[in-house]
Amino acid sequence: LDTLHLLNRTSPSQCLADQVRSHIQLELSEGEPNLEKIAHDIGLTSCTLTRRLKNEGLTFTHLVDQVRCELAEHYIKQKNIPISEMAFLLGYSEVSALSRAFKRWFGVTPRQLRH
Repeated sequence: LDTLHLLNRTSPSQCLADQVRSHIQLELSEGEPNLEKIAHDIGLTSCTLTRRLKNEGLTFTHLVDQVRCELAEHYIKQKNIPISEMAFLLGYSEVSALSRAFKRWFGVTPRQLRH
């Protein structure tokens, strides 16, 4: 079986956090991921999703940040992806927002990390 296909599949056996992370990843190129839309896509109300994540010690905002950080680590290694494109791919409307996030995650700006 194709492992990548299995990892990207949303199934009832997949933990809620992983389902939410998959949906966040899909939504990032559209901009800021929307809690209500993702909850609806998973088949929950936003209140139920928030409560169930809280029971796992998580918040939607934390998961969005986590997904962005992981993707940023991947994208920064792809020298062919301009930083402005990276900001778009991670759902940021401006490069300055991406730079602030990079400083928080890695202690440096994207340009500093690339060199």
